[in-house]
Amino acid sequence: MKLLMWLVCSYFILYVAVLPSDIMLLLGKDAPNSIFFYNWHYILAGYLKLAIYYSLLNIRYKKWLIWLLVAIITMFVLFEFKTDSLIYIFTGHFATKTYVIINLFIIVLSLLYAYQLLQDLSVEDITQYSFFWLNSGFLIYHIGSISIYSFVGNGATEEEGKIAWVVNSILLFVLYYAITASFYYSKNLSKKT
Repeated sequence: MKLLMWLVCSYFILYVAVLPSDIMLLLGKDAPNSIFFYNWHYILAGYLKLAIYYSLLNIRYKKWLIWLLVAIITMFVLFEFKTDSLIYIFTGHFATKTYVIINLFIIVLSLLYAYQLLQDLSVEDITQYSFFWLNSGFLIYHIGSISIYSFVGNGATEEEGKIAWVVNSILLFVLYYAITASFYYSKNLSKKT
């Protein structure tokens, strides 16, 4: 459980690193071009989420599944090197194909974990279970994000891109709330496990 909480804390710290640009965009201020960093941030967060689900899931072929997803994401990351989205610090391109793949995988893992939680009879009140909140935050954020990145990646105008970014920021705040609830209810973990 300590390793899992360390992974969640690392994930939270990784997300707080981009919080200032999200606040600036939500307030309608121009943020510095941070697409290069955002691209790498999203990829690293995707790998970290896979590690979190590796710890959470109790399915039979978990190890094989997670390593397969890591390999597929890595393949997409390598394809992104053909564009300047991961190598040029002043890039104007999002790694949208990689975002969509990460979103799909996290949605699938979130649904698998939600099913596992519903089958687990040892959790009396699911709303007071730390990882329920973390999983719910991941699920809501990634369902919304897959729509945003599919839209932005398919030729959205600059104005539409700004609107999509504000929606993404709102989804991030929902995720931050879920992570906060996860930390709040983490005191109950010793009672449940």
